[in-house]
Amino acid sequence: MSAVVEESWDGSAVRAGGRAVARALSVLAILAGPLAELDEGRAAQGAQVEAVLRELGGPSAPPVEELAETLLGLGPKVVEPLFDALAAGALPAPRAAALESALRRLPGVALGALAGADPAPRERLRLVGLAVLARSGRARDLGLACDLAGAREPGETPGEQVVLQLERSARAILERDESAFAALRRVLADVGPAPRAALVNAVGATRSAPGLDLLSDLLGCYAGLDGPVLAQIARCAAALGPPFEWGLCLRVRAFLSFPDPGLRRAAALALGRMEDFESAPELIELLAGEERGVRDDALWALRRISGRRLGPDVERWTAWYDGEIRWWRVEAPRLLGDVAGGCEPEAVRALSLIARRRLFRHELARELIDTVDPTKPDIVRVTCSALQSLRSPVAVPGLTRLLGHEDAGVRLQAQRALDAIAGGESPGAGRPTRLPSGPPIGSRSAGEVADQ
Repeated sequence: MSAVVEESWDGSAVRAGGRAVARALSVLAILAGPLAELDEGRAAQGAQVEAVLRELGGPSAPPVEELAETLLGLGPKVVEPLFDALAAGALPAPRAAALESALRRLPGVALGALAGADPAPRERLRLVGLAVLARSGRARDLGLACDLAGAREPGETPGEQVVLQLERSARAILERDESAFAALRRVLADVGPAPRAALVNAVGATRSAPGLDLLSDLLGCYAGLDGPVLAQIARCAAALGPPFEWGLCLRVRAFLSFPDPGLRRAAALALGRMEDFESAPELIELLAGEERGVRDDALWALRRISGRRLGPDVERWTAWYDGEIRWWRVEAPRLLGDVAGGCEPEAVRALSLIARRRLFRHELARELIDTVDPTKPDIVRVTCSALQSLRSPVAVPGLTRLLGHEDAGVRLQAQRALDAIAGGESPGAGRPTRLPSGPPIGSRSAGEVADQ
């Protein structure tokens, strides 16, 4: 449960009067015993509730609708432990069923109560309902979450805390129910700018492939949203690792030529996270631009893509790019041919040179997996070692097949390669690099700050 939600509730509803206290205690009666077991810090609260209940002779469980309304008044500090009590199986079956039913209805009750609520408790009602959806909501509840936040009401501007809780609730629903990505796509058209940006942030926070697919589709769809979408694409790319679908890279690349420097910076950072080599010429051009922030982020992206620590020198970066293209067109076919030829000395030498490459490593890994001869275990072992250095996920299926190889050395080296790929380090990550000498290049880019 977020601190934002917890700080919004002060317990005033419980102290509102005798009848409210009695109703609140009847709700807490369900929780009194489990509280002491689930959290020692709440043991005193549970003991006090039990003492009052003994004096009253013990309450009966209230009707579901009344229970839901009472929970709204109690706020999320009670709602969360109620969920915990249900999850722990600590409640008697009849009361657990009544409580579960009430919790399911709670967001709807909150939505109905908003129409006649005074301005003061409105935000609390919204936050409590959203907090419950964060704990139990599914794809079908995303529209309800937006309604609770007031995101679809004409002229309504949800408060900052409500927007933050909407983001947290949407993220929880997306992580719980993968079909929610499609549902969220439909909801976005009906909400205002601030809730829309919050929902985009929720998608990026999942750091998932479905989230990245949705973000890719959202580029260019809504005015003012491309910046947040590009930032969340970078967030997902950092978690998922390359390679990425060619169409996504192409769509992000297009923003490098936009007049808005903020969009150019966001695109450069996303392409750096995606290690998109094909964007290098455009990134090199940005090094000669007027905006310092754009230059810094383009430089960070080039360093990320190349593994080099060159300065902001257009000529040096151009020479590097031309050299890499030349290697790929001339040297790579010859070295891959030596590996496929099967002659051990030439194959081992070629593999040692291939293993040092950072660029084109996904294409190289695919070629090695496709051409390796499983009947030559010595070469297969060296191939696995090269794939360990390349760390490309495209090699995973082939390496997994080699775990069944008859040679124990091949199996061991294939497992080491898989472990290296699962570790997610880029080639050369373990080797120290030297920063260029001379005066400082300038302030750190947004990418360097994010890395730190």
